[in-house]
Amino acid sequence: RSQYSAPVTAVGGASFTMNGGFIQNNDYSDTMNTGAVYINPQDGNSSFEMNGGYIRNNQAHSGAVFVGDIQPDYTHIASFIMNDGLISGNTGNCGGGVGTNDRYAEQNIGAAGIRIEDWSTTYKVPAAFTMNGGTISGNKAIDCGGGVYVASNTVVLNAGQILNNTALDQGGGIYVGT
Repeated sequence: RSQYSAPVTAVGGASFTMNGGFIQNNDYSDTMNTGAVYINPQDGNSSFEMNGGYIRNNQAHSGAVFVGDIQPDYTHIASFIMNDGLISGNTGNCGGGVGTNDRYAEQNIGAAGIRIEDWSTTYKVPAAFTMNGGTISGNKAIDCGGGVYVASNTVVLNAGQILNNTALDQGGGIYVGT
């Protein structure tokens, strides 16, 4: 397995819609930048919409659902919209349930003179997550963000439940990185 693989991967402009069913019992903890579902913005706007079903009991480096890329091209976006469903019992390093990362802080973009306020309007920020419903519960992060790891300024939590998640470092429910 490569570090950019997952049981379900949307890349190159692919869209994945989950209306029911299960993604469960996968172990990708030995590879970096992965999730049970990996939404990668390379070579096209890629997306995942969850309207039902279960993502549970997976182990992955960057959360059960990882949105973003380690080397984004900033011309495409990856997005995850959660309308319903359950993300539960997963373990990851940065984000047990959902991990987002647009690389602004990690690549020290601010030092290049780009303000965080301009980040999503000037460039295609590669990691968007919108939660309109559903439940993220019982997930665990080895580092930060047991439920949701936020390292992106395009994360919006409108509705749903985030409960009973844990992190060994910070942000049992939600961790917002700077």
